Amino acid sequence: MGWALVGALLAGCASRDAGPAYGPPPNLAPAASSDLGQIEAAVRRYAAEHGGRLPTTLDDLVNETGPDGSPYLRRVARDPWGGRYDYAIESSRAGTFDLRSYGPDRLPATGDDVVARGAVARPD
Repeated sequence: MGWALVGALLAGCASRDAGPAYGPPPNLAPAASSDLGQIEAAVRRYAAEHGGRLPTTLDDLVNETGPDGSPYLRRVARDPWGGRYDYAIESSRAGTFDLRSYGPDRLPATGDDVVARGAVARPD
């Protein structure tokens, strides 16, 4: 009878350690916003060091280095849902750009997108 009790206790511990199999999904939007803030800062630094020119793609931030010899970003992270962050130049003349995660549904232009819109100072 003692072994049955030990087995029951171990089974209870194992199921608790596995975590709940129900409940709302975690809110990952703050993590995506934080990532977008880091990417936006890298875009701004790139533009400042390239006469106001925006990077063509996010990969430019990894593949090119600043005057200090370090890349603008070490890598372009995946968003919290496993997708790639999207980057679009809205207006190269105005220096405006759009950064976004397509969110948990991974579809563009839906209500769960996490968006950061930016603009860089243009040289006179």
